[in-house]
Amino acid sequence: MEQRAAWASNHDLLRVARLIPSAQEVVTVQAEQSVREALNVMQAHGFDQLPVCIGASVIGVFSYRSFAQGIQHIRRNDDPLAQPVEDYLEDLEFVRAGMDVGAIMDRLNADGAVLVGEEDRLDAVMTLSDAANYLWQVTKPFVLLQDIELAVRSLMEQACSDPDELRKHVQMIVNDNRGRPTGDSYSVLATLSMGELLSVLLNQANYGKLFRATFGTNRPLVSSLLEPVREVRNKVFHFRDEVSSEELDALINARRYLGRRLDAQRARTHRDQ
Repeated sequence: MEQRAAWASNHDLLRVARLIPSAQEVVTVQAEQSVREALNVMQAHGFDQLPVCIGASVIGVFSYRSFAQGIQHIRRNDDPLAQPVEDYLEDLEFVRAGMDVGAIMDRLNADGAVLVGEEDRLDAVMTLSDAANYLWQVTKPFVLLQDIELAVRSLMEQACSDPDELRKHVQMIVNDNRGRPTGDSYSVLATLSMGELLSVLLNQANYGKLFRATFGTNRPLVSSLLEPVREVRNKVFHFRDEVSSEELDALINARRYLGRRLDAQRARTHRDQ
């Protein structure tokens, strides 16, 4: 509990600083250096752009885009790679590390990158891919959990297409006062939490009678894959703690298994048509 409380109390809103890779190395070139030198640095580091400085002050950014736009104005006999890099600059907006991420997204989408800091103190270069990578890591558990829950519903529905029969089996396991909707089987299942879905699915009598057709004959295997999802889902949706790498692997494995079962059902349906 102390660890969770500390994690929650130390939380800050989503600021620009959180999207910057912790291992980022700020690399710059001086204005008088050649285009060839700048391109070599970019290739060595896998960069799409480089801040260009005079001393410690940033005067612009050299990028593949700015080079492509400027090269059309070079005289035919001149070597563009020998020109000083300051002849091929574009501007990127400076933002503060403490700014709200939403305030910079339009500029990030338009230019592909922003400079973090001040003209005379560059702290980082944040790219659109940095933002995308960070947001994907944050949202990955939610995406995996959505895929898992919807796949479980779909496979349960395909195993028991009669909503009245399914409703009966649900009510045998989930004892509460909520009314179950009329309509198709999917509507019945949509009222259940993930924990309730798993309780209905993994009940030994239900599994053997209904669900082995779509989930496979190995109930212990299905249980071992899906039971960990219950606790991870509670952690994620109640923001209790960060998801560990082991828990993320558990979600990936469950999603992978369910994906294979969905593919198998589609193949059988196609074969029988």
